[in-house]
Amino acid sequence: MKETLISFETAKLAKEKGFLEPCFHYFTLNGDEKYFREDGMYFLSIGANGRIILRPTQSLLQKWLRENHSIFVDIKTDTSVNEILGFEVRLKSWKFPPIYLDFFKDYEEALEAGLYESLKQAIESPK
Repeated sequence: MKETLISFETAKLAKEKGFLEPCFHYFTLNGDEKYFREDGMYFLSIGANGRIILRPTQSLLQKWLRENHSIFVDIKTDTSVNEILGFEVRLKSWKFPPIYLDFFKDYEEALEAGLYESLKQAIESPK
């Protein structure tokens, strides 16, 4: 099973919010997909003077939002018909109400939308 990488738009927003975790994949500033060597060589965007946009997996970004911003993305499903019903974005502090979005054809699509909406709520990390 292969992990799903985030989209270019979500990656740009994650960069704006301070995401700097080690990743193998990245985008150029114009959206070209690239990756670093697969031999354990990681690269941080600060090392490239901001000339790249890191592209984490959905699960890594979800973990970063949870641990650094106390934002949880919860995907709700309807097991009777095995469809994704949508998702709920909850903040640990309960300072903001949950956000409910539309229906999605699959889990990864719902998670991507949840991550993007969560990033909008995140406060930029101190540098």
